[in-house]
Amino acid sequence: MLKNASVLVFLAGSETSATTRSGGTDGRSLGRRTLVRSPWDGLIYTLAVLEEAMRVYPSVPLPGPRLAPLEGAVAYGKHIPEGNAQTSVSVFVICACHDPANFHGPKDFVLERWLDDAPAKFAKDNKAAFQPFSMGTRNCIGRNLAYAEMKLILAKVMWHFELELAQETTGNWVDQKAWGLGEKRPLYVKLKEAKH
Repeated sequence: MLKNASVLVFLAGSETSATTRSGGTDGRSLGRRTLVRSPWDGLIYTLAVLEEAMRVYPSVPLPGPRLAPLEGAVAYGKHIPEGNAQTSVSVFVICACHDPANFHGPKDFVLERWLDDAPAKFAKDNKAAFQPFSMGTRNCIGRNLAYAEMKLILAKVMWHFELELAQETTGNWVDQKAWGLGEKRPLYVKLKEAKH
């Protein structure tokens, strides 16, 4: 129970969720997030904001390595021998999500790409390349908890406050060192009570 609790609290329930919310608050996205202003808009746009934040700035930059299955495997045209404990295979989410072969304007924060009526230029986006929670039998066990927490907090913050990036936050905030998680620099944001 203790081992599972630490995984749920540290990874699924706090640090990665906070990282995604921070990534969705950097200077490139604040102007777009003013769309989330009414309960109806919130329902439509909240998930799109989170998906785009995780695509542009994945909360877990280093993927979990996978061992080749007993029968062996082929990855990118290379044969991996069966049961080879010396070879692990993984895909960096940030590389897949910033590849122009997968996403139009890969470095731009464009939440409309996730909407049903997305502009035509995003029609060829390869959404299957977007796997911030990993995939398969070893994907994130806290995915549903993370989404519920992030959606609730984002909706509450955007409903109650106008956000503006403060001058103290300099450079490209998402450009940072990555270990198990990103090494986040301070992100200064001015809050002003929203008028409805």
